[in-house]
Amino acid sequence: MGSLESGLDLVPAVGWQYFTLATGKWREDADITVSAPAPDPDILRISTHEEGTPGSGRMGLYTKVEEKKHGRSVWRQRQGEEGMELGISSLYYNCNGFWYLYNMLDFNDSEGFFASTKDDLFSPPSYSWDFWSGAETILNIKGLSPASSPDRLLISGSSALSPQQGARLGVYVKTNDTRNGRPEWRQEDGARNSLYFDCNGYWFIWPEDEKDLAGFQLKAKDTFGLPLGEQHWRHWQGKGAPLRVSGVEVLPGSCSIGSSPCEAPTVCEKLWGGVTCRQLSV
Repeated sequence: MGSLESGLDLVPAVGWQYFTLATGKWREDADITVSAPAPDPDILRISTHEEGTPGSGRMGLYTKVEEKKHGRSVWRQRQGEEGMELGISSLYYNCNGFWYLYNMLDFNDSEGFFASTKDDLFSPPSYSWDFWSGAETILNIKGLSPASSPDRLLISGSSALSPQQGARLGVYVKTNDTRNGRPEWRQEDGARNSLYFDCNGYWFIWPEDEKDLAGFQLKAKDTFGLPLGEQHWRHWQGKGAPLRVSGVEVLPGSCSIGSSPCEAPTVCEKLWGGVTCRQLSV
């Protein structure tokens, strides 16, 4: 895309055109606009429209805190009868480029977590989330040459692994690339699985295909060297989740839950020690 006018000192709000290889031409499009992002809401409601959705313990109201992660806002879950306590769940932007709804202090939280399906988003998306559940297993990494960082590795596991999990195993060959200061190994025979050190401080055996929602994560954090021998790993499996993230507007004044004087579409609810009319923002 490009602006219609040249030599402008500022990015124009309107007046844009786009070019496609299919047509080989520039076309003006009045629908393309540039504007500053809306401020992040102070309160978010995270909910689902389906009963029995996994990860239900992470639903509820979240409030924005002063902390920032990678230049983006962080929201913490409110718990207790009137929401006066902060929970362990946070909505934050992970170093790998995805929004996470997770326990920011413990990457091995067994309850599972939600992650946005798309990366590099400025704000958390309203929809398009995956839920990730994990199960522990034992994997064995053996160097096929006598070195602390061998060129070839053999990764094996127990017979209890599923065929999909077993497809992550086999011989891995060191590449010329590094990730987060550690070498990277890639599964031979053209498979798209890699062994690498993630920005969160964990070793991963993970597919390079974004549509492949499964892989292994070493349970121990900040293991500097290659985790040779038998180690505890967690197998993560992701699937689409009916999650909704929406802003909450708190209106001035108070109300009585019994009489509920709030006019639709507002609702009267307890909120952090008080009672107030609340309206969900679109």
